Amino acid sequence: LCSFDACIINNRGAAKSCDALLKRVEENDANLTELVILPSKTFGGPEVERLAAALAINTHLVSLSASGHAVPPSSLRVLAQAMVQSTTFTKIAIGDKTMGDDGVIALCSSGCGNLKGLDLAYKNISETAMKVLGETFGSSTHLTELILSRNPEIGNQGVVAFCNAVSGDDILPNLQTLSLSECDIGAEGVGYLSTLVIRTGCTTLGLASNPLGSASCSALSPLLHGGNLKSLFLSSCELN
Repeated sequence: LCSFDACIINNRGAAKSCDALLKRVEENDANLTELVILPSKTFGGPEVERLAAALAINTHLVSLSASGHAVPPSSLRVLAQAMVQSTTFTKIAIGDKTMGDDGVIALCSSGCGNLKGLDLAYKNISETAMKVLGETFGSSTHLTELILSRNPEIGNQGVVAFCNAVSGDDILPNLQTLSLSECDIGAEGVGYLSTLVIRTGCTTLGLASNPLGSASCSALSPLLHGGNLKSLFLSSCELN
């Protein structure tokens, strides 16, 4: 390669690198509170584990938005431990469609900590992961937002597993938003979900683009007459 070609390749590599951002986390940059890693960047296992190590000393980072990156369960497990030990980190969106149940189980392996927001949209998760999510976050007093949209493998059985895994008298008291759009949920799932949601603090429920059908109308009724729900999204749910 000529020097000009090599320069172009190096520049492209630098453009994909997260090194500068991760250095700011490692240096505890007070101006960096929300870390956004675009899909065009390189953010795999090594980068995630580097971030996890930095969280041990960082006192300013609050959130990570890094959807669209393939991260192995082993690295998610390292990050999970770092998250629960952090005094400031409270919100995360991570992984891509290869994450699957194993990735979610790894991310939940150290408990819920102080996490307030968890975005697992389009992660190819199913009943197995939903059961673990229910067990991990069911009694969380911190969680305010849980995004599970675009996971069609969840289905009715996934919702049932989540609801059955949640236990205790004080269920998700501070939950504000729960999104399960495009998760292939029908009347059975809605019945379980309605019973659960009215016992939480949930004010916004997203169920758009699920094949609910007219049979779900009676199951939805409790949501309209009890609990704290203020917004219910039901577009493209085949309710006619």
